[in-house]
Amino acid sequence: MDFSFDESQQAAHDLAHQILSDKLTMERLMTIEASGEWIARAEWAELGNVGLIGIAFREDVGGGGLDEVAWGAVLQAHGETVAPLPLLASSLAGMAIDRFGSDQQRQQWLPKVA
Repeated sequence: MDFSFDESQQAAHDLAHQILSDKLTMERLMTIEASGEWIARAEWAELGNVGLIGIAFREDVGGGGLDEVAWGAVLQAHGETVAPLPLLASSLAGMAIDRFGSDQQRQQWLPKVA
């Protein structure tokens, strides 16, 4: 059995890793910590701008339409870079709304999360 990422999953990982490792230097992490905030807001916005936060949401709400493995690949990059981001909580909650929410709930909340 092959547990390798497919091309789109690997691309999601690589993009997330590139963004986070390029921007979240030790100095940047220390600045965030000293500021009293725990979220790297600029990096969070960039992940959203390239579609990685909602990568597993359906496309009709601004998601990437990819699977949970692609989402896991982004989470792996998140962990590898120790990025101070609410990625797990926000995208997991969004995936629950995407799968179980009404159309109204999906349209109200998911474009904002993605």
